[in-house]
Amino acid sequence: MSKQVTIGLVVPFAEDKVPPEGHQMYPGMTFLPRGVGVRSLTPEGFTAAFDAIPSAADYLVSKLNRSFNDIMTSADTKAHFTRLGWEPVVSTPAELGDYIKSEVTRWGKVLQAAGAVGIE
Repeated sequence: MSKQVTIGLVVPFAEDKVPPEGHQMYPGMTFLPRGVGVRSLTPEGFTAAFDAIPSAADYLVSKLNRSFNDIMTSADTKAHFTRLGWEPVVSTPAELGDYIKSEVTRWGKVLQAAGAVGIE
């Protein structure tokens, strides 16, 4: 099972193009550029770029999550995890965040009831 490595890249330009340095730094990689809508890097352009980064980051996280879920639900991956006695689970980033919060709360109560104390 071999997958092409793809890197999400936020670029500060209006076009969704990878700057030449990307391919020079990471030869053989496939990039998913996401432009943040800036035509030039003037002071105003920097502000616009930083304002647009969260939406570009959300796009890249969503794309990465879909790719990860595709791998986790593939027959090869399921078979491999089954041999290890594991069950692959897929979720969205929000679902994972909710799960982590619930587990921290759950185990925090257990530790507190057991009298465990933290150290600094």
